Amino acid sequence: MAKINVKWFGPQFTARTNAALFAGLKKGVSFARGKIVLEISTSARANVPKKNRGARNPKKGAKPPMQFARSKPGEPPRRDTGKLAQSIFGSQSKALMMGRVGTTLKYGAFLEVGTRPYPISARRKKSLAFGFKGKWVFPRSVKHPGIAKRPYLLSTVRKNRVQINSIIISTARARMRV
Repeated sequence: MAKINVKWFGPQFTARTNAALFAGLKKGVSFARGKIVLEISTSARANVPKKNRGARNPKKGAKPPMQFARSKPGEPPRRDTGKLAQSIFGSQSKALMMGRVGTTLKYGAFLEVGTRPYPISARRKKSLAFGFKGKWVFPRSVKHPGIAKRPYLLSTVRKNRVQINSIIISTARARMRV
């Protein structure tokens, strides 16, 4: 009877597979982050002249006032300052073999899931001050109607799910062939 010598490479194979999957995960998270930033990069500022410009004289070279094209409920939020797009991050956990994309801004979550109606009260002064129907009003508090959700994180990841998965798998396969 012949003697067979078997050598087990289980731990090395597992380590190599995990390294390949993690490299794919990094690329997948980076791709998802880029798609989310692209989704919220539509500008809210449109250089459209208002109908009633008041005392502005267009002959003196003054730029027309800016109008803001806000996003509608259900649409991704449009870019105003760019802070939301700059706050989008991607991270990976090697131990959990998990990727994550999100935002560091508190209002990013409010845009994603919306808010219920909530009160706004004056804190440092006796009253709030804002323009309403062409006049200044000074209430002590108001009830904000809430913010309708403007999903941009989960919806973008779901929309690009197939591409993200194929990036992870193709990168891992390419790493395993080497």
